[in-house]
Amino acid sequence: WNLDRRMDKAIRSPQLSGLSSVITSVDVVNQNTVTIRLSKPFPGLLGSLGQREGYMVSPAAVQKWGADFGSHPVGTGPFKFVEWVRGSHLTVVKNPDYWEKGLPYLDKIVLNDIANSVVGVQRLTTKEVDIVDTLTPRDVLQLEKTPNIKLYPIKVGRWFSLHWHWDEPPFNNPALREAIAYAIDRKKMVEILMSGKGTVAESPTPPGLWWFDPKVKIPAYNPELAKKKLVEAGYPSGIDLTLVMPSAVVYEQLCQLVQEQLGAVGIRVKLEPVAEGDFYARVFKGLINFVPTRWTQRPDPDGLFFLLFHSQGPANTSRYHSAAADALLDKARVMTNRKERVALYDQFQELLAKDLPVLPLFFSEEYAGARDVVHGFVWIPDQIPRYRELWKSGP
Repeated sequence: WNLDRRMDKAIRSPQLSGLSSVITSVDVVNQNTVTIRLSKPFPGLLGSLGQREGYMVSPAAVQKWGADFGSHPVGTGPFKFVEWVRGSHLTVVKNPDYWEKGLPYLDKIVLNDIANSVVGVQRLTTKEVDIVDTLTPRDVLQLEKTPNIKLYPIKVGRWFSLHWHWDEPPFNNPALREAIAYAIDRKKMVEILMSGKGTVAESPTPPGLWWFDPKVKIPAYNPELAKKKLVEAGYPSGIDLTLVMPSAVVYEQLCQLVQEQLGAVGIRVKLEPVAEGDFYARVFKGLINFVPTRWTQRPDPDGLFFLLFHSQGPANTSRYHSAAADALLDKARVMTNRKERVALYDQFQELLAKDLPVLPLFFSEEYAGARDVVHGFVWIPDQIPRYRELWKSGP
């Protein structure tokens, strides 16, 4: 039912294209078994089903709540939804019918909506909260010397990039995109925003993943070349751009650095603040043309590459459309031989570095900070916290 519903065009699910492009039907075999019929081989299937495409929700709850189901979620997880006070908190309680016996350990969790990481750190040190996530190296400086606080670093940080409409003026001008790339000092960004602990990005893929290609390079920091490219783009007197700045501290600092670095070569940037909770909805609807974004990795390269860069990708908000890129992604996603897939993804990432549908910046260094009475916290690369095995040894 879940997969059929997401592939129903009338539902307009954001997962539609990712599923219907490879799944032709889902047949019930018995109470505990289904057969998923594919139109072609798809080695990324299990990775997809472990993400949003495969999350299972209650048919009865969807029927009851209709379009408002998102505010009354019912799923198969270890906790049950209780309430959501927007801008304040979300509460869940232990699911007594959870399929894995003995779990979860906690009876109740209150997820607080905190204005920024500074407030989060303060509330953690005063024991008002037990755990705070999405902390940068700068955020945790005071926590490193705070007794009874434990830090959990994430091994594969989020991929930060600058995002624009590749097919719309002024960013449909290749020379302007290159000028911006040459003007950005990504190493300095890492030093300032991540205290030197992040990794400069040349593509969406961080070192260590099997589809990482060390040969891929985007234009390196070179202010003089940036100025020449600006002239080549047709802006000898510079250009005025508006950069939308989400309200999170790391985004604000990033945007201020971008403003400073682009200003040094004649690209005058006006910052337009927007609430963090609203900005991606606006990006997704195409209402914002220049904004920083961040993404986590997926279990399979198809998960992020097709999502963001295929012309039919459900989150292709840069509006990148390249017949060559589509062909490489279409061919790679049906191959089961990893070496052959890697060769195609190498070509694809080289094409991204040339076309610059987005500008890669860096991979973050991030942490969760927790009181020492909290146990069992483990990061996974999508950075969605899992509380199934979390427990406390004290109040």
